Parts: sequence; structure tokens; C-alpha cells
Amino acid sequence: MQFNKKKQYKNSNNEFINMINSIESDEINNVCFECGTNDPEYISINNGVFICKECVQDHFQFPREISTIMLNDLCSLNINELKKLYLGGNKKLIEFIILIFLV
Repeated sequence: MQFNKKKQYKNSNNEFINMINSIESDEINNVCFECGTNDPEYISINNGVFICKECVQDHFQFPREISTIMLNDLCSLNINELKKLYLGGNKKLIEFIILIFLV
């Protein structure tokens, strides 16, 4: 699902809109974190990453504490869920994993 920048946000809070714009502008969030497929349809909220419909099957087998899955619709997220994606995202998790393996 490509991000739809023309979509009306149900929460007109500037912080909310700024976070959505930041998440959408990071091109790496437009590919699946697991396999790189374009336009991932799902989000793992607690991991802060975007996942395609093929890879999400594995995540559905994890407990919610490991991977909480939602549809990739940023406008339907509450502010706390959105903050997790804003502070995370595919790029930041990749950087974190690289850092762990380099130490």
C-alpha cells in the first residue's frame, strides 16, 4: 500500500500530521522489512517496521509481545502507535541490528 498523502487525517493535531509526514517521507518504509517487497500492507507496531502480506504470516505466529500486527493505515493509528513508528521504522531497526552485530 503506497502512502496516500492526500488522505484526510482524522486527528488534525500538528504533531500527529508531522509524524505521519516523516514516516511517509522515509522511502525505506515503502518496502517490507523482511524481504524488500514494495508496498507492505502491514505494520509490526512494537517493532516499528513495515511488512508485506507474505512475511506477515510468520509474525502472526509470534506472541503479541514480540510482534503486534496492524494494517498499514497510518491514519487509523492512535498517537502512541504512531510514535512507535516515528521513533522506529525500517531504517532504524536495520541500523540497530547492524550495530549489535558489529559490537
